[in-house]
Amino acid sequence: MELGRRLPLRFTLGFERYPPHITLYQASFRLDPGSLGSHLQKIEWWPAYSVAVSGLEIFAESFIFADLQSSPELMAMHQSVVCALAPHRAQDEAPAARQSLTGLSIRETENIKQFGYPFCGDAFWPHITLGRTVSRVGRGELDAILAGCPPPRETTFQRLMLYVGGPDGQCDRIVAKREF
Repeated sequence: MELGRRLPLRFTLGFERYPPHITLYQASFRLDPGSLGSHLQKIEWWPAYSVAVSGLEIFAESFIFADLQSSPELMAMHQSVVCALAPHRAQDEAPAARQSLTGLSIRETENIKQFGYPFCGDAFWPHITLGRTVSRVGRGELDAILAGCPPPRETTFQRLMLYVGGPDGQCDRIVAKREF
């Protein structure tokens, strides 16, 4: 909430409508979203576990992330999700490209072309999207704002969900879920 007082944001979190989440993979799919739920069985599972929050970051000059410490389990789950779902993505659409992102690395741009998502494989960036700024924000300005907004220390994951995403990365509609 402190961050929202210091920086105009379109929040992508809200426990009733927009549950906090890590995006393991994001793409446009050629299948009906409801039919993707059957692919959850192909994804490897671990018991619920906690992940350390290492700071707050900005992506593409507009998305505010709670940066998460990577772990072998998180990387393996990401790879498992990509392997299960990427074959079903619509090859001609990339959700991240539709968001008019700027400041992407060459690897992130290649990932959008190949997977429809910038943070795949060795470029996987575990994070929780907190919100999208109303206007573009530079790194220096953001650092000054974030200095007074310490992130939480850790978060715990309890389920995997497939959802239809909104334009700011929020969870608009859950189509399938599975408890850890």
